[in-house]
Parts: sequence; C-alpha cells; structure tokens
Amino acid sequence: MTAGLNIPTLDELDEALLWELIRNARVTNSALAEMFSVSAATIHHRLRRLREIGVWESNHAEVNLTLLGFHVQALVSIRLKPEARSHLAEHMKRFAQKAHTMSVYVLGGPIDLLVHLNCVSTAQLHEIITREYYEDPDVGYADTQIAYAYARGAQHMEMLKDFDDLRV
Repeated sequence: MTAGLNIPTLDELDEALLWELIRNARVTNSALAEMFSVSAATIHHRLRRLREIGVWESNHAEVNLTLLGFHVQALVSIRLKPEARSHLAEHMKRFAQKAHTMSVYVLGGPIDLLVHLNCVSTAQLHEIITREYYEDPDVGYADTQIAYAYARGAQHMEMLKDFDDLRV
C-alpha cells in the first residue's frame, strides 16, 4: 500500500497484457493468447479481472481531429477562487464534462486545473473561453495557450519493452 492507496497485486502476465493494450487497444483476445502462449479463456478472465479492479479503465481510439475540422487545440490554466478550491474534484469533473474538453488535470502550485480543448477555430475557442471560463463564478483566473502541435507518448511505446523500462 502506497500513500493510502490500495494498489492491486499484478503478475507478469497482467502487466504484459496491459502493456500490449497500451500499445494497441485493438489487439484481439486470440492474438494476446497466442502472443503469451495461454488460452483465450485465460486472457478473457485476466482482462475481466483487470477491469473489475479498476486497473484497465478503458480503450481509446486515436483520431486525427484536425482531419475532422478541429484545427485549434488549447490548454487552459485555471485558478479557482479560494472558496471554490475545497471542491476541486467536483470542478474537475464539471470541466471534464464540457463539450470541447479532451482532458483535465489537477495541478499543484498556483494553477488548480489544466484543461485541454479542441475547437474548429480561434473564434470558437474565444467564445468557449469567455462563456465557460471567464464567466464562471468559481474561476478566479483563466489563461489560454494555443498548442501548435503535440505528440502522444503512447505513439513511441515501440521503443520500450515493458513497464520495467518506465520504472528505472
């Protein structure tokens, strides 16, 4: 147990399965069974258990949103008003549910939340920032940075062997 967290015990097969899912969420159970020389039933049981204990939360599709017309990505740094900070988790969930939000991070330091947005234009971004952040009664400060480019870390996983490469 670390810092009050109940960390589940995983064996080498569990970690190997999770690693492959990070690298390729579309991999089939039969391909995993062949890859690790176990039965498909074993793979099914392990994946179900990993979901049940909350280690494997979801699968994600990597979509090029620019090709769908979402040409503007932005990061919004939010500082909540002092009286709103005691409800940080609620604010994180609230901002995560907004239509253009891709992700929300809780930060330490002077900024409470970092929100990643995708928009079709800078005009739409400006409207969203004004309506959703500047006019929010719990937001004391919001600063917007436009992201010109980005790369997801998972796109580079082929250079790593497994989770142990991340633990060193």
